[in-house]
Amino acid sequence: MVPILTLDRLRTVNIADDTGTTVTNNPTGDGRTLAPIRAALGYHYAESLFIGPNNLIVEGVTDWWIIEAVSKHFVNAGKQGIPRGLALPPVDGAPKVPNMVSLLTAQKLNVLVLLDDEKQARAIRDEMVSTK
Repeated sequence: MVPILTLDRLRTVNIADDTGTTVTNNPTGDGRTLAPIRAALGYHYAESLFIGPNNLIVEGVTDWWIIEAVSKHFVNAGKQGIPRGLALPPVDGAPKVPNMVSLLTAQKLNVLVLLDDEKQARAIRDEMVSTK
């Protein structure tokens, strides 16, 4: 059970031989821990990804969580959050961003990309700008 609309309530459980079982609200862990979260997010976006005309592509689930949490904080403070209708598809890493951009722009959808400030992400940004 993954609360997609209230991810701040999400808890992950990690089981390790050296530390035992830990429950945390920090979205980290191995593939077994994060797989259900990725699957739930994938299902959520599979239902709504192509419905909205505006998309902000983020590199990963953690980026999505941060943006959603900050937006929720602003809304709770009576300020503007993420605009309704803006889809935030996480793509599981910078190397997958160009494929998602191609997929969405082929559908005539608006696309904005948010990349981390890392060497690989900068190289991918430069390649996308020069080839598109």
